[in-house]
Amino acid sequence: MDLTRKHRAGAGEVLQAENTAPARPSRSPAQQWVAPGESTLTQAQAAQPVAGGQTAGVVAPEVQPARDGGAGRDLVFIIGRQRSGTTVFRNLLVRAGAMNADEIFHGDLAPKHRFYAYLRDRIAEEPRFVHPQTHPTVFRQFVGELRRVAGGRPIALDVKYFGLNLIPAREDVDAQSPFLMRFMREQGAHVVHIVRRNKLRVHVSEQISIATGRWSAEKDHQLLAEKPRLELDPEEVLNVIARLEAQDVRVARMLAAGPGAARLDYEEMFTPEGLFAPAVTDLAGRILAPLSVDSLPGNLKMNPEPLSSLIGNFDAVAAALRGGPHEWMLTGPG
Repeated sequence: MDLTRKHRAGAGEVLQAENTAPARPSRSPAQQWVAPGESTLTQAQAAQPVAGGQTAGVVAPEVQPARDGGAGRDLVFIIGRQRSGTTVFRNLLVRAGAMNADEIFHGDLAPKHRFYAYLRDRIAEEPRFVHPQTHPTVFRQFVGELRRVAGGRPIALDVKYFGLNLIPAREDVDAQSPFLMRFMREQGAHVVHIVRRNKLRVHVSEQISIATGRWSAEKDHQLLAEKPRLELDPEEVLNVIARLEAQDVRVARMLAAGPGAARLDYEEMFTPEGLFAPAVTDLAGRILAPLSVDSLPGNLKMNPEPLSSLIGNFDAVAAALRGGPHEWMLTGPG
């Protein structure tokens, strides 16, 4: 059912400032769903550099218990940047039985389960919700409506990096403690941070998607028959790689200080045969238990070709990266 329907859970609740103790969520059947086996998550290990400037995948500490005893374990937040593997992991959960909440902060308001479509309708009903300081309250109502629609199923919520700070937290003047981080910790939600270490691949994939309008494919016929050969500014490529790596570090720090998260590295998510690696299916299985998960990905890789066939001025880009910490990205996995 579309979340833009006029029924609103909790529409009459009293607006509270986010620097006060949040109201205890209602005890719906969906809120009683708790995945077993989460105690197997290990304590955080510092990300250790490995050969070629890569960063090893880590598992952060188990999230803190929800204030109401774990009611938020039906929520699965999948955090990552565009073109980093969040969609394929979300679809793994959905195909196993989780509700697909999609990219909740996406700007296209036509699909159901988008926060800003829900916010638009709440503003039409109560204009005071136009003010950003009310958006934490609206987000709680939004999650309540997701739970109503899910009917007890786990809910997979895809949150790209740009969405982490969209809902302001009161008194968070330096944007270091976003509302969403507080919410995930308060709820005791599952949080999975997906990182694609090969930032050159991220950049190339994103530029091809921007040029063609094709962002994902589940069937062979949806793959691009012809792809543009990109002309990239080598200096800009270095700047983009540095910026993307810095984003990963900042998000990892926020997650470690807030809800905690399990981390998956895109480069290690798949076997040579193209199936999900055991670490991926094991994590999904712990989150969704007793539901079973499928090791066959539901999405196809969009740009598996060598970068030399995707970048028209590959030699110039390669010359800029050779001899530096990012040289491995030219031919490495990802």
